[in-house]
Amino acid sequence: MSSIPPLTGTPLYRYIPGVGKVASSVPGIPGPTGPQGIPGTFSGKGDTGFTGFTGPTGPTGFTGYTGFTGFTGPTGPLADQIGNTLRVDAVYGNDTTAAADKYRKPFLTINAALALATAGQLVVINPGTYNETITVPASVSLKGTGAQAVIIQKLGVTADTTLITMGVNSRVEDFTANLSSSGNYNLVGAYFPGATPTTAKLRNSIWTITSTSVNAPTIIGVLADGATTAPTTAFVTANAIQRSSINVISSSTGISRGIYITGANRFPVRDIVVNARGTGTNIVGVETTNANSFADIKTTSIFGTLYDINRLAGNIQLGFTDLVQNNANGNSFSTVTEPAQIGYGILGNPGNNLNYYLVPGTVAISDLNVDPAGTFTLGKTFQIPFNQPVVIFSILIRFTGTIGTDESVSFQVHKNGSSTASLTVTLNEGETTKTMSTQSVVFNTGDTVHTQCVTTGNVDAGIFYASVATY
Repeated sequence: MSSIPPLTGTPLYRYIPGVGKVASSVPGIPGPTGPQGIPGTFSGKGDTGFTGFTGPTGPTGFTGYTGFTGFTGPTGPLADQIGNTLRVDAVYGNDTTAAADKYRKPFLTINAALALATAGQLVVINPGTYNETITVPASVSLKGTGAQAVIIQKLGVTADTTLITMGVNSRVEDFTANLSSSGNYNLVGAYFPGATPTTAKLRNSIWTITSTSVNAPTIIGVLADGATTAPTTAFVTANAIQRSSINVISSSTGISRGIYITGANRFPVRDIVVNARGTGTNIVGVETTNANSFADIKTTSIFGTLYDINRLAGNIQLGFTDLVQNNANGNSFSTVTEPAQIGYGILGNPGNNLNYYLVPGTVAISDLNVDPAGTFTLGKTFQIPFNQPVVIFSILIRFTGTIGTDESVSFQVHKNGSSTASLTVTLNEGETTKTMSTQSVVFNTGDTVHTQCVTTGNVDAGIFYASVATY
């Protein structure tokens, strides 16, 4: 039988007469809970109260231990150090400190750097003005950082002065050079001594050599007075000067030259401007004076107040070059390319002691106007006008007949109808061909030229021909 759990709760009593207080009932197990009543209406949430103030920050904890440092790697090259390169700086340079550390620290002067530069090394010039005259050692290169930013100069000199002297196989480039004086002092801008014209190189430079003296100093832009091997036959692969301007401004009554070649050397230049001007009385663009000097000038413009070029001796060879005044002082020169030619020929045998007025081309002798030798008739000439400046600088003549004793055949060039020949080439006894290459004559726009063939004596039967070269 299962046990009955004890009764709980408070018993109820009643009074029965005669019996007393008697329990009327015993509490039993509570009955089930009645159903839940209907929930009351929600009255809404109240406002949230304000956040309280943040309390003070607690103390920081201790720092942990630092780990050990790793091993240092090998040291690399200094960022501002370049092998075989010396620098010159007009602002931050110092010749003393640079001498002790020439590849890392800049020099103040060009001369100090050149004194320590050796063959194969480069001296770089930072922007600035450097008041120095310099000599470039053999096989050393000198380079400015900008043709207009780097200025090498000596102004108002009071002694004979050469600004830059080139060394064998040296190279100088990217700068401006100024040299001036008001006194009676000789001035030379760039000097190419000895054999340097065929090995030294001057590039991308601007030169101005100025003399205001009215005395007779010698004023030279570029001077070459030394000797090179086989100057008249050698082929030179490198130009002495290229991409440069040479300005000579002179009041001197002495020699003033843009380029002056006085030695037995070959001096090649290309892509330059030579401007020799001023109030002086003897100013020439380019001049050669030595029998073995050879000025080889290509794609260049030349101006000289007196003459553009002047070949006193040697040779001046032009290639695609502009003579601004078209003036060669009556001297000849040669050209790289074939010059323009005017040809004259006579079909038939020239007569004795006659003056034939020629026309271009090959013409029957019977169609030519003629006078006795020594007689001139302007109305019989055939004058050719030029529509631009022209220089006649070379003439070749040929006669196939025999020229005997006291006989000759001459070819004459006349300007503007003059009876006096400007150029004459003559074949004498035994000669069949002759070239005139020592003189020239200038014809300006509108000038005319006519030519004559003059015979002396009873020359043998033959054909006459002349070729006139113009530039």
